[in-house]
This record gives sequence, C-alpha cells and structure tokens, in this order.
Amino acid sequence: YMQFGLLDEAKSHYEEASLIGINEIKANLGLAKITAYHGDVEGSLQAIDQLVNKANTNEEKVMVLTEKENILFLTGQLRAAMNLLDEMREYSRSFMNPLGQTMMFGSKEVAYLAYLGDFEQAWQLFENMKSGTKPPFDELLNMMASTIHELQGNFQLAGEAIEKFEVFKNEFEMSVYDQFIYVGKATKYKNMGDYEKALEFHDLAISETKQSFITLNSFSVIDDFQYRKADTLHASGRHQEAIDLLAVVLKRNPLYAQCLVLKAKALRALGDEQAAMASLQQASSVWEQADPDFKDLVALEELKQQWSVE
Repeated sequence: YMQFGLLDEAKSHYEEASLIGINEIKANLGLAKITAYHGDVEGSLQAIDQLVNKANTNEEKVMVLTEKENILFLTGQLRAAMNLLDEMREYSRSFMNPLGQTMMFGSKEVAYLAYLGDFEQAWQLFENMKSGTKPPFDELLNMMASTIHELQGNFQLAGEAIEKFEVFKNEFEMSVYDQFIYVGKATKYKNMGDYEKALEFHDLAISETKQSFITLNSFSVIDDFQYRKADTLHASGRHQEAIDLLAVVLKRNPLYAQCLVLKAKALRALGDEQAAMASLQQASSVWEQADPDFKDLVALEELKQQWSVE
C-alpha cells in the first residue's frame, strides 16, 4: 500500500497487524511513519522513541532509529538526525562490519555536513574515513566524494568520482551499486544539457532500484531517483511531465519538500503563479523546524524572496 501512496489502506493494515501481534515493531513503526506523513511529526517522533525501548534486538533498534532519522532529514532537522548516528553505530556493532558501518553511517554524516554547508568538516571526515579504510575498498568511498562535490556544485568532479567508483565496482562485480552509477551519469548528462541521455540513465536507475534488495524495503531511494528525473524533465522544458511524476512521489511521501519546491518551479514555468506560491508555502510548513543553514531551506527562502520581488 505504501508503495502506491495508499496511506489510509496502509494504516488499516498496520493497525490490524499491531493488534494481532504480527511483526508488532514493524507495524507500529509503519503507523508512526504515517502519523508523520499526515502532518503530526512530533507525535510520530514520540511514538518512535517508545518503539526504540520496546525493540528486542540491536537490528530492530537500528531499524526504528533509521526511520526516526529519515523523518528528521525530511523535515530539515539535520543536526538532530546526525546526533542519532552514533547511537545507531553503537547498536550496529553486533551485526555489521566496520566497512558496512562506514558506508551506512559515515556516508550519511558526510551528506548532512554538506547539506549544512560545512564542506570543510565534510571533507575532513571523508579523508579520515578514507585513510581508515584498506585499499582497494577505500575506492568505495568515491560515492561519498561524489555527493559532497554535487552539493558543492562541482558537477564535473562529482562525475569523475562516480567514474572512479564505477571502475572499482566493475573490477569486483558489485552490480548492487549499478543504480547509483546510473544516477551519477544522469546528473552528469543533465548538467551538460544532454537531457535525453540523462533521462535514459534516470530510467535505468529507477528500473534497477525497483529490483534491488538494497531498496526493496525503503522507498526513500526510489523517491530520490524519481525526484531527480522530474528535475531533469523540468530543466528540459517538460514541466507537466515533471509535475505528474512529482505527484507520484508526493502521494507516497507528502513530507518530501524538495518535490514541492520543484513542483512550484514547474507550475510557475507553466504560468500558474498562484499554485506555485501555494506549493512553496507547503514546503515551508514541512521545514518549519528545519536547521536555518539547511541548504535546501536557504534556497527556498531565496526563491520566495525572488518571486515576491518579481
């Protein structure tokens, strides 16, 4: 149900599972998530905190905290999300190897720092992790480098980092990462203005994600990939197609405020200024508690300012 954005049906399903005690933690976690999607973020976070205490295993605790972290990230509370990572690392020691921990938690911390504009700290953390990872597996960290470069606006360097990562991935036959390579290539071609080529790679990434065990239990990756495709559609002048795709993502995840901002840009490009401003206001309300230096919030405020002047 969640996959198709049928939140009310999903809620009934989770309530039933919770009542009869089937996967109780997962069911209650699903209910907490839907609570956030319906606008009660505070209530959702409180419910999740109670579930952390109820979780029996370290794996369950990490699963629950990951959902909390995701909600904090969606609402722009990046420092609070970052503060959870140490706790998750501690719990994960019993079932995750050091490289797995670096890839899961280190990559998130680096991204959060970059989203907060603290690139110096992000690069320092990246270098520390790289020097602490034995070759050739330090090449895996090129994915993180690509993220920092992209958030810094260094798209050529982001593309080069993805290419290095691809060489490593091919050598060790790690096809599980193909989806991220495709997204990196899509971004590269979009920034070169070759939108058709970019869209080809977006479609490959989305198709791969739908089959990947990494993302089968999490829609956040597919949401991100579809958002990126919508961004390319908008950049290429296909505004209505972008709006239609964003509607799919927002139905599944109403807290994805970056989609609301992009929708506003596409609506304005089609001349619907009133609907565009309404979409921006919606994004503002999602990011009401966001860190003031969160990159996407800063961009949103600048856009509102720019549009009110025009």
